[in-house]
Amino acid sequence: MRAGISKALLALAISWSSVGHAAAALRPKSASQEVHFSDHDLRGQWIAKKLLGNGVAEDDDAAAGGSTLWTARVRVSDRKAPDLFVMYGCSPTGNCGLYGFEHARSGWRQVLNSLAQKCSIFATSHGGRRDIAAYMHGSATEGILKVYWWRGSRYVRVSERGVAFQ
Repeated sequence: MRAGISKALLALAISWSSVGHAAAALRPKSASQEVHFSDHDLRGQWIAKKLLGNGVAEDDDAAAGGSTLWTARVRVSDRKAPDLFVMYGCSPTGNCGLYGFEHARSGWRQVLNSLAQKCSIFATSHGGRRDIAAYMHGSATEGILKVYWWRGSRYVRVSERGVAFQ
């Protein structure tokens, strides 16, 4: 499904406002808040490399000019510890693998697997966890917006919509 939508309307629909590093407040103050990924959380990076496999460490070591793996601690539930969100394996267009891991008794468990350039957390929730929006860049004027809801034990994509900037 493709929809013509202005930049202003898209910005209103998906307010990419700052939440600091991984949702500092328990309750979002706007319709959605962007997740800010960084390469400064060394513990998060170590966990992500362990979870994503040995190829990550080799790719990271071979990369010139900085890290190819970014992490963010994201509070998607008021009752649980923040999840670890990871962006890794970015293409030249800026789309990356987007992974979400929740802390479990036996370590970490994957709850989200997507592709995205940007990720936001909505104020709305399903199953006790906040909804997630992932925007994937297509071209200078088009992209895909995916929305994920919590279902049982993981995030499930419930909608995918093409957006065109005019």
